[in-house]
Amino acid sequence: MYPRNPGPQDPAPAPFPQPVPPVLPYPECPEQPGSAWPPGRIVDLVATAVLFAVYTVGLLLLLWFSLFWVMGTDVCAYKDECPIEDRLPMAYLVHDGLGIVVFAVLLIVAIIRLIRARRSFWLPLVGMAIQAALLVLVLKTMLVMPD
Repeated sequence: MYPRNPGPQDPAPAPFPQPVPPVLPYPECPEQPGSAWPPGRIVDLVATAVLFAVYTVGLLLLLWFSLFWVMGTDVCAYKDECPIEDRLPMAYLVHDGLGIVVFAVLLIVAIIRLIRARRSFWLPLVGMAIQAALLVLVLKTMLVMPD
């Protein structure tokens, strides 16, 4: 369709831009209450996150360290029986498997406690203590000198 010619019913375009209406000031904002989270909750959240980061790095280092446990079977190279070879699968299951399960459970519990506004900074500390106990248990089991 072709554009229409301006007729008497169409207003003529303004030669200059129309003046802008004056800007009204913003209304006054009502007094805002303090932060939605109290400072103790913020500190707990930060402490929990930092301690879980440390726990994660520690767990990853221990998992990497456990890869070298198989070298403990080198002392049995000249013997027919090796007491460490029988204990190695259980050591991996207890230290690595149980350690990962404990980490996952504590992380889920910490998230739930943080959502419910309960203190959670102690959970990664408990996890680190459990991981250390698992490491001591496994190393005590693995450090058996062959006859």
